[in-house]
Amino acid sequence: MPFHGDYIDIAPSPMFLPPDPFDRHGRWTFNLDSSQAWVFHTSWTDNRDVRPPINPDTGQPDWWGDWVKYNPPRSFQDNFPSPECADALTTGMRNQNIYTASISQGFIVGSPGNSKPLGTLGEDSNGNPIARAFPVTVKNTTGDPKGFILMINAPQGVDASFV
Repeated sequence: MPFHGDYIDIAPSPMFLPPDPFDRHGRWTFNLDSSQAWVFHTSWTDNRDVRPPINPDTGQPDWWGDWVKYNPPRSFQDNFPSPECADALTTGMRNQNIYTASISQGFIVGSPGNSKPLGTLGEDSNGNPIARAFPVTVKNTTGDPKGFILMINAPQGVDASFV
């Protein structure tokens, strides 16, 4: 059973580095360079969200209750039928979630999106183009007050700003 117990792991981001342009073999390598300021992601699971079954007589959580009555989450796909939930009093019995944390050297920049087409979103009621927007986050994780200046190196003919 996956994640049955406490498991931990840590991995650099990126885990693999692209080939060195001067390496004639063109092989990707593991990210083992300690001189670079890479971001690491650590992940683990634990039992903090597990809920004991409810005692039907008292209506209270019972750590010594019947942990055997359990149905996994349902699938609504025709080829993979699942039994109905056996008992609503068992909700959360296997709620062993996966957590992650970022480990960095104090400065994280990102955008909470994976892809977005460039260009405009059409025109407004006056015929003006509606510009594409990208959210950006900047986080100082050092504990010390710091200021950061963000600049956009927009290509010629492109109107870009942090407005």
